[in-house]
Order: sequence, then C-alpha cells, then structure tokens
Amino acid sequence: MNDLCLSKELYSLQNIENAIKAFSDVAKIKIKQDEKYYICTIQSSRYSVEETFSEFENYIIDLTNKGKL
Repeated sequence: MNDLCLSKELYSLQNIENAIKAFSDVAKIKIKQDEKYYICTIQSSRYSVEETFSEFENYIIDLTNKGKL
C-alpha cells in the first residue's frame, strides 16, 4: 500500500505540503484529494513505505500541534 489517506477535518493542506517538502530528501510523495481526504502516495523512498508513512504522519501531527500553541 503506497497511499496514506488523511482526513480533511483533521489535517491542513499547508501542513501536508510542508511535510512533503521536508521529506523530499527521503521520499518522493505526491498528493491528490477527494471530497473527504488528502491522499498521499509514495512514489519512491529510501526506507520502507510503512516506516516512511509513519514518520511522515508524525511530522504532520507535530506541525498541526505547533500551529495550535
């Protein structure tokens, strides 16, 4: 599974785009969206898809939390 679906109710597009830029040395991640979700797809990564998405999502959560302080 190379897709990670992130709810638009919980995540901002700006934070996801910032995370994609921050991870650009580690992975090539593309984003698209539907009505309810931002869908991130790993096209290539230095690490496993599972590990990359885990760290990627944690990074987005951290950005989200910092924005709420």
